[in-house]
Amino acid sequence: MVNTVQARVNVTVADAQGARVFDVSLVNFAIDSTPPTVVGFNPGEGATGVSPTTTVTVTFSEAMNAPSAQQAFSLRRVDTGTYAPGTSAWVGNAMTFTPSVPLAQGIVYRAQVNATARDASDPGNPLGTIRTANFTTADVTPPTI
Repeated sequence: MVNTVQARVNVTVADAQGARVFDVSLVNFAIDSTPPTVVGFNPGEGATGVSPTTTVTVTFSEAMNAPSAQQAFSLRRVDTGTYAPGTSAWVGNAMTFTPSVPLAQGIVYRAQVNATARDASDPGNPLGTIRTANFTTADVTPPTI
């Protein structure tokens, strides 16, 4: 396993008579063998009082294959297992998920990125491990008497 942006292929071929042919690739190419990691979630693990209109941001250690990371991401209620629908947007190595409707109040949610998310290298190194963060939304309903 090697990581480099200056890889080249050097080929030496010898025929039955001992004649040799040498060839070297003309330009450098990159090799990325390091799997990506999740640097963090916002809201973070254990956050409380999170606004029901929050967005969830996942920051990765490197550029990601956006479709694979978006497909690997989910946000769901822990009590019912119901998934929150929404849309994703990217800025650099950070994906922000915006729920389509406000989240329920006073509920624990789990943001999760499955191990299938891949980085932007070709063919893409998988994340390799599931990462999660639980947070609790705020109860903003005023009490009634």
